[in-house]
Amino acid sequence: MKKKRLLDRAYLPSGELRLIDLMKSSGFRKYLANTSWMMGEKSIRLGINLIIGIIIARYLGPRDYGLLAYAISFVSIFGVMSSLGFQDVLIRELIKEGDKREELLGTTFLLRLAGACLLLLTVAIISLMVFPDKSSITMVMIVASSHIFLSFNVIESFFESKVKARISSRSLLIALLGSSVFKIILVMISATVVCFAFSMLVESMILSICLVAFYHADGNSVLDWKFLRGRAISLLSDSWPLAVAWLFAMAYTRVDQIMIKYLLGNQELGYYAV
Repeated sequence: MKKKRLLDRAYLPSGELRLIDLMKSSGFRKYLANTSWMMGEKSIRLGINLIIGIIIARYLGPRDYGLLAYAISFVSIFGVMSSLGFQDVLIRELIKEGDKREELLGTTFLLRLAGACLLLLTVAIISLMVFPDKSSITMVMIVASSHIFLSFNVIESFFESKVKARISSRSLLIALLGSSVFKIILVMISATVVCFAFSMLVESMILSICLVAFYHADGNSVLDWKFLRGRAISLLSDSWPLAVAWLFAMAYTRVDQIMIKYLLGNQELGYYAV
């Protein structure tokens, strides 16, 4: 029987033989499972966000939904101050220098945390200049505060560099489900639009807790992280082109909603955002 299998393989085209061997390899199965987790998480996220988005839009109505959409769009444009384009660069460095993960993660975390604080200050000042009404400023500051907890997303990059996307995907799904339940409860108790801004803060908090918990369960500790000035300069020099590209991309996709609020108001923005 073994001899027959060898003869059958001998008559296969070389390209087909290599493909079969590749598909049977442990590396192929590992990366296939990793990609499947990432695709599955994105698909579930799209479906849940669609359903929850419809529920929230119908509950809030055009005016309040427009205010919420404005806060999210406004913060998204300046969100580059928090992310700094580090994700792809960090994954690359973790693959190259996995033995130095403590300094890579610690340095990136503190840079992102500093960027989140700068983001809060920037959106507060610009909001006072552009839309000084209390509701807009409150919503913007709440949404921007979520970026402080998103600094722990460096752990997600760590798991992706180790081909363990299933762990980060689980964290993302838990955070999504937690925030979705929170939003449904807000609808049931007839909460104000400001409370729905808090749902973004809640989601980022749940995500950071899950990432830290899974990181420790994997045999690591955030207490071992350390900041190195030289490493920070190196990461910033590599990531700034990605940050600039991300800034223009966000401005291109989000500035229309800010213009509509400025020219027409929250109600028209609500219709447009839906």
